[in-house]
Amino acid sequence: MKKSPLLKALLLVAVVYLFTPADPEACAHSHALPSSLAATAQAHTFGFRGPEFVLDGKPFQIMAGEMHFQRIPREYWKDRLLKAKALGLNTVGTYIFWNALEPEPGRWDFSGRNDL
Repeated sequence: MKKSPLLKALLLVAVVYLFTPADPEACAHSHALPSSLAATAQAHTFGFRGPEFVLDGKPFQIMAGEMHFQRIPREYWKDRLLKAKALGLNTVGTYIFWNALEPEPGRWDFSGRNDL
């Protein structure tokens, strides 16, 4: 299957986002990485060469799944992500249920299961 330039660009943005450490100063509701993850966090390069993606200069195939964090209690997130990794996934997407985060125009709720 031939990928369009737009699809390549969108996938590139998605993967770069996943591999880029978050800036805690940019989000008032951020949480620090656990020390076990912070110690292994490093800069990566991502792009594409011909028809394939490359991560740190090596061919990379995206194996993706989804996790709807608002439907899963926070205490189970790590377990679910580790299970996804055990299945061979290297990318996890999620939906953000905007109607839950902004139940009324201009009124935001980042409490409970909305704490992304």
